[in-house]
Amino acid sequence: MAKKKKKAKKKAEPKMVRMKFDESETGWAEVVGDRLVKICNIPYGGGLNIDDVVKVRADDDGWIWPVRVVERSMPVRTVIWYPDASVFQDIANFIQKVGGKGEGAFGPREGKPGALVAAFPREGLAEDVYDEFRIEPPEDWSPNDISVDPRDWTPGQ
Repeated sequence: MAKKKKKAKKKAEPKMVRMKFDESETGWAEVVGDRLVKICNIPYGGGLNIDDVVKVRADDDGWIWPVRVVERSMPVRTVIWYPDASVFQDIANFIQKVGGKGEGAFGPREGKPGALVAAFPREGLAEDVYDEFRIEPPEDWSPNDISVDPRDWTPGQ
C-alpha cells in the first residue's frame, strides 16, 4: 500500500488590523496575541514606533487604541533629510544595514530636501547616517523627534 503524502501546511498570513496611534493618526498592526499587536508603521505621534508590541483596547466604535507598550525594539525614530534623490537608495540600504527601518519618504522638490522617516534600535545611529553620507542635518533637527509630519515642515523654518 502506497503511503499518503502529507500536505504541507500553509503558513497562516498574519492578521492585520487598522488602529489609532493617537487622535489624528491611524496605521497598521499585526495581531500577535490576546489584545497584543505589533506596530507595522513608524507613527508620527502617539509615542509608538515600528515593531513595538502594544497592549490594546477597542472603543465603542470598534477602533483599536494603544494601552501600553509591552516590548520596544526601536526606541529611536526620526526624519533623515537628504539633499538629492541620487543618495536615497544608499541611505535606505545603510539604515537597514545598521538594523533600522525606513518608510514614509518623499523626494526632494522645489529646492527642498527629501525626507525619509526612520526607526533605529539604539541611539547614535541616526547621526551615523548623516556622518556616513556627509550630509549636514537641519539646524533644528533632533535625532528622536518626528512629532510633526515632515510634509508639513521645512527644515530651517
